[in-house]
Amino acid sequence: MFLKVKLKNRQEVVKMNRKIKSHFDRLDGDKNMKKKIGALKRKTLSFLVAMVLIAASMTSMTNVAVADWESGDGHKMHYPQLPKGPGGYSVMATVSSSPPYVADDWQCSESGPVTDIHFWGHCLGSPCGIQFFEIRIAEKTNYGVGQILWVREFPISDVIVSDPIDATPLHWINPLTGGSIINVSEMYWQYNIENIDDPFIQVEGKEYWLIIGAHWSVASPIWGWEECAEVYSFGSPAKFRQDLNQWQDIGSVRDLAFVISEGNAGEECECGTTATQIEVMAGEKDNFDPDSDTDPASPSPTLEALFGPGVGFDNPDINKHFIHTFTWEDCGNITGACLEVKLKALDTPLTHNDIFKLLFSDDDYSISYKIWEETTPSGQTETILLDLSGLPAAGTLITETTSGSENLLEMLNDEGYLDLHIEDDTSVDYAKLILCCEQNPSISVEKKVSNDGGQTWHEEVNQDVCQNVQFQITVTNDGDVTLNDIVITDYLPNCLEYVSGPAVNWICPPPTYVPPYYNLPGTNTPTWKCSELPPGSSALVTYTAHVVESGGCENQVSVEGEYDGQIVTDTDCATVIGVTTICLGTILIVFLLCGGLFLVHRKKA
Repeated sequence: MFLKVKLKNRQEVVKMNRKIKSHFDRLDGDKNMKKKIGALKRKTLSFLVAMVLIAASMTSMTNVAVADWESGDGHKMHYPQLPKGPGGYSVMATVSSSPPYVADDWQCSESGPVTDIHFWGHCLGSPCGIQFFEIRIAEKTNYGVGQILWVREFPISDVIVSDPIDATPLHWINPLTGGSIINVSEMYWQYNIENIDDPFIQVEGKEYWLIIGAHWSVASPIWGWEECAEVYSFGSPAKFRQDLNQWQDIGSVRDLAFVISEGNAGEECECGTTATQIEVMAGEKDNFDPDSDTDPASPSPTLEALFGPGVGFDNPDINKHFIHTFTWEDCGNITGACLEVKLKALDTPLTHNDIFKLLFSDDDYSISYKIWEETTPSGQTETILLDLSGLPAAGTLITETTSGSENLLEMLNDEGYLDLHIEDDTSVDYAKLILCCEQNPSISVEKKVSNDGGQTWHEEVNQDVCQNVQFQITVTNDGDVTLNDIVITDYLPNCLEYVSGPAVNWICPPPTYVPPYYNLPGTNTPTWKCSELPPGSSALVTYTAHVVESGGCENQVSVEGEYDGQIVTDTDCATVIGVTTICLGTILIVFLLCGGLFLVHRKKA
């Protein structure tokens, strides 16, 4: 089961901070400016904070999270227009009684839906009481902003807002008057509108206008759209419009900071707090670049035998089969799984016949889906996110319906791999399998004893003093992860004596084990070690001991193993009841003594 929360861990936050700081440093070589930039900061987000944010979103409060889009993430425009930062302007885009709408243009780089819109801005004053953002998309004509093609309103509760980004100094401009204010703010924010229902469908190569207006309460401060860095300048100058008046150039600000993207579906597939998330990545997010240095697909021999040699990622040619096998290690019990795949329809009218297939080739199981409609244009891309615990029925159009009741979790646990087959006019940019793994290390030990040479085994036996018994120790990894550094320690009481040599039998699974040895020389504590014990496997020790005293002799064994710094242990015991008898040596001594006395007696007689 996935916890769908748009938060990243602290390491990702630090990574984002470094990238933004590096970006600012590149924009301005002036040392004094660099000193003003300073170190970018983020709040460390703990699990408790995440819970608060979830509660906040459920009560229509503003969502506050770390920045959702970062440099290197995907986009569907000419290139991302990143904020200028220090020294940049915010252009007032607040809708009130005199609403200035602000617009900037972009060129579509991939046909398909605009599912995510990211932009940067800040409020002049606090608190920032935005009620909703009005987002419009318009066609671009030779005369500027053309017909409005798409309009949506997004309540602030549906917008993911980053923590404030330090960028001293920031300035402000009012496009209605042309007036500006210098050094009014030190912070700005990233705003993320994601997974848009009924999104606008853009066409590769065409240019559009993104129009933003922030609606606010009367008592709230005004909001501005951040200027982008000059190096990201594109197309026509940014524009503003008041009411129904004509669009006009802003003038002092040429371009604004925003990104049009396809969405990062993998961030919706996050495991809960009781499971560890493992990502198995295949391919690279390089937007179907056939010249990129991407690792090839890796189909299993069985999969390759079924479909023949397949093509790799970013393949531009039609009539080819893409095949790949996902494998993983030490996941434990898989409690959730999803698959994210980015696809592109190639230039042929036959893409509507293409098949998306998940299979376990060694087990003769598969489920197939239709990918494209007959009206799908060549070049359209889709990023599909499938919950493998709730797949749609076979034959479904997978680019429209991605959920249902088909559950593959049991087979993922049993088989330990997943095959992917895509046929045959569809290119694959990347495929990512995400597993939620409950990793529960556990170990058990069982000890038995035999007084008949190992023919039968018991928890307790009687044996004559001066005779031998055999002990059998069975150690089992009954958890769901591989254990390391297995140590078996046997504590023999004084009434038993360890018999070393060929009588000891030690069976430990590969790869290696350490032969038995004494922890302390001269003590009665034999110890065995095994370097690795996979889930469900066992190590076996049998050895011989000599009964040297009568009475009850309880023999205890302990075992321990390690997984990821966690130590698991167990103990067990077996009992030998020593029975007093006259040993052969004792009989011989008595016989000699008695014989000697008899001879002395006869001599005297």
